Amino acid sequence: MIKTLSESENYAPREEFTDIRVDKSGRWFTGSKQIINAQVLKYFRANLQYDDKGVFIWNIFGKFREKGYIKVEGPVFSVSAILDKTFHLNNGQSYSHDSVQLVMTPQEEPLLAVKALGVWAGFPSRVANEFAEYLTEKEGQFFFKGQPVETREINSWVF
Repeated sequence: MIKTLSESENYAPREEFTDIRVDKSGRWFTGSKQIINAQVLKYFRANLQYDDKGVFIWNIFGKFREKGYIKVEGPVFSVSAILDKTFHLNNGQSYSHDSVQLVMTPQEEPLLAVKALGVWAGFPSRVANEFAEYLTEKEGQFFFKGQPVETREINSWVF
């Protein structure tokens, strides 16, 4: 029996382990070529999801759906701004300060846990300087706006 296009939406999404990866510095690549197209990066970041197999780009092509799994070797997102009590990310999402986990690496690099996707966001130098304005240190412990910031090494970029 031949399935019609309208029946195809009942099929499970196609799953593919792609050669797309995010490197240690947060740059996106396909194979060895860096992805620099801002619209492509915006689409990828806005359509990331996470399941038990890992982080994937969710694509919908008409009635067809696809999970394109990526390799994560560094921070997937970056914090684009710190406004009032909110962190704004370069995927268009915002998180209140009290709903996120902040970590400082032993190299004093701040990172933000994006728990909904199980990945980390980094702070580019412009925003890291802004972050530092709210950061205090007392007896070797860092605090962001009075809240403790855990110091630890990041060994896995997906959690």
